[in-house]
Amino acid sequence: MNEERGSKERITKERVTKERKQPLLASFDVETDGSNPLSNSLLSIGFTFHDFETKQVIQTFYCNFQGWEGKQQDPDTMKFWEKFPEQYNLLMVDRKKYKDGFKELSDLFHILSIKYRLIFIAGPSCFDWMFFKSYYEHSIFENKFPIGYACRCLSTLLSFVPKSIRINMFSQHNAGQLHYALDDALNQGNIALDVIDFLHIDPDTL
Repeated sequence: MNEERGSKERITKERVTKERKQPLLASFDVETDGSNPLSNSLLSIGFTFHDFETKQVIQTFYCNFQGWEGKQQDPDTMKFWEKFPEQYNLLMVDRKKYKDGFKELSDLFHILSIKYRLIFIAGPSCFDWMFFKSYYEHSIFENKFPIGYACRCLSTLLSFVPKSIRINMFSQHNAGQLHYALDDALNQGNIALDVIDFLHIDPDTL
């Protein structure tokens, strides 16, 4: 009886080990023409996917969008973009419809999810997740990857790190607000890896 029970426990543990997917940090950033996804447009999104063990970026994604018909630009946000004309002009090239851009992103999620469990993170996550989640879910296409409801907040994690160490982390990665979604996603992802290590957080618990 004990041998049979032990055999079943070993089989169960082996099955769990095989089914457990490696965590993958999906750092992302968005650029918009306002602060409300109900009335303003998502202009671009950038993703960098970081391996927790190697600290390497294994994949990236970037897309500019055409904007949603009927939505308006927020005057204050456009005044902000007037200060960064070069960055704003980069958002106006190679723009795609939301359903086409997000279909490409969804397909990438499906491929990565064969091996990995995606852990979304942004900073601050509330704003970026609000726009990403809203526009992704409202885009209609087949075989959409389920992104779920959770996004980890880099700003919250950073609040547990002493200021002097935070400054060093940002300096080490030359991190600032570049206002280009792919570059910002990369910087956020690198800093997030440092913070997670500093706080001794097991990626499997994220």
